[in-house]
Amino acid sequence: MGLTLRVIGENGLFSAAEEVFSLRKSPVPQVRLQVYICLEKLSQSQRAGSIHAALKNEKHPEVKAAILKCLRSFADSASFASFTREIEHPQFEVAYQAAKGLLQIGATSGKKIEQLSKRARAIVERVEEEAAQ
Repeated sequence: MGLTLRVIGENGLFSAAEEVFSLRKSPVPQVRLQVYICLEKLSQSQRAGSIHAALKNEKHPEVKAAILKCLRSFADSASFASFTREIEHPQFEVAYQAAKGLLQIGATSGKKIEQLSKRARAIVERVEEEAAQ
């Protein structure tokens, strides 16, 4: 299954997007992970609402990070709430991907960012430094 999803994503087989999207509820975390990696490559912005909902319900940190990275590929200001919620996640990779999402939408300064935890602000600073290099 993972190889099939990789081939679909790498080759930009947009016609398979619906079938890929239907696998997002698989009980197998590795399948869900590959779904979001594939959807990122297919840039499925029309599915953003469903992807945000999946992010809220996802328990597996590696899959959460993949969802955030997927959302980053077509992030807009509507993604702000998801990114700020997940930047407080205890798993670094999840918080890191959320910080990258905030940077992508230009939301790494201002009062809402000041309200984040010290750890989350440090991650945002790290992402900003990496982007400046």
